[in-house]
Amino acid sequence: MGDSKGKRSPGIRLLFGSALFLIGALLLLKTTGHIPSFGSLWPVLLILPALLLLFYSGTGVKSQRYVFLGMILLLIGVFYLLLNTVISVTDMKKLWPVFMTIIGVSMIPYGLAKSGHGRIVLIVPGGFLIALSLVFLVFSLGITDVRFTLFVIRWWPGLLIVFGILFLVSHFRKKKQTRNGTS
Repeated sequence: MGDSKGKRSPGIRLLFGSALFLIGALLLLKTTGHIPSFGSLWPVLLILPALLLLFYSGTGVKSQRYVFLGMILLLIGVFYLLLNTVISVTDMKKLWPVFMTIIGVSMIPYGLAKSGHGRIVLIVPGGFLIALSLVFLVFSLGITDVRFTLFVIRWWPGLLIVFGILFLVSHFRKKKQTRNGTS
């Protein structure tokens, strides 16, 4: 009986500590004037369940089921919390690629929780979404003077190179697995 109580307490401390940290940080932001009203804190309603889902994913009980949803809710909640407190609404037009980044970043831990082919199926598209969103972000923030259409016209063969490398890596990896399996 004492063992089950000892096994549960680290998880409860993690959950309780995270909740206290989040509540304290929000109250500190409010008292220092960085949050104009508590109405702008609605994204916390996304962040708290996300932390709970990620907590459950760490316990090992059906963990793969909770990682992706927890990461999506957490990243979207943090993004909207920043939007409501730090980032202006007009900047949202420039930050739209962040949503692609959120999905890509959410796919990677979910893929890492899987094994074999499921891992590759999630990590590669997640990485691709992150890379693509960073390219879009460069143009939407105006970091470069080159127009997006000119960039695509000039650099589209780079996609052929990337896909070629992916196919070559896949081929040699499969060949290595076949050779290790037969010897």
